[in-house]
Amino acid sequence: DGDLVDIEVGSDSIALRKPPIETSHLLHTNCYLDTGLAGGTVDENTVCLRLGTARNLYREHPPGNAEEITAILSDHTGGICVHRDGAATIVSFVAEIHRGNFHVITGNPCQGSPETIDLLQDT
Repeated sequence: DGDLVDIEVGSDSIALRKPPIETSHLLHTNCYLDTGLAGGTVDENTVCLRLGTARNLYREHPPGNAEEITAILSDHTGGICVHRDGAATIVSFVAEIHRGNFHVITGNPCQGSPETIDLLQDT
């Protein structure tokens, strides 16, 4: 029941961003949305095709669990899951903060199986 924060990490700085809409999920792709990290003004609707696709899929079919979010990450129509000559998705993840689970998919999300890390496990 806390606030969601999007953490963007650059080579020499970090930016914290609030989600643009009231939501229980935070979507992020591999482009900077913070103007400082991006080096200027950012139009979120045109700069990052992947993010726009993910947001559209989220609105059309709101996910209820990690598997359904992984299905969004596996989409091929808008550049989310990429595997073609010279380009590839190398890792995807879904964080279930309320459950303390961090699901990591190495390689293409449409082909990989998530490895779940229990962040609440006593180590």
